[in-house]
Amino acid sequence: MALWLRTDLKSLLCDVLSKDALKTVGYLEYVEIEKLISEHLSGTANHESKLWALINLVLWEQQRRKN
Repeated sequence: MALWLRTDLKSLLCDVLSKDALKTVGYLEYVEIEKLISEHLSGTANHESKLWALINLVLWEQQRRKN
């Protein structure tokens, strides 16, 4: 998963956890998430579990708000 988030899923990661996307959720701190993304993509840390959970949370929240 860590490698996928750095390669094949990088665009999904960046799109779903973008500043604009997080504004729609309202309760997540973009600065903190941006730090996790930056550290993960640079390889200085492995935040795969946190990032995958955040992706799923944001997608779930967006879907919930549509209904």
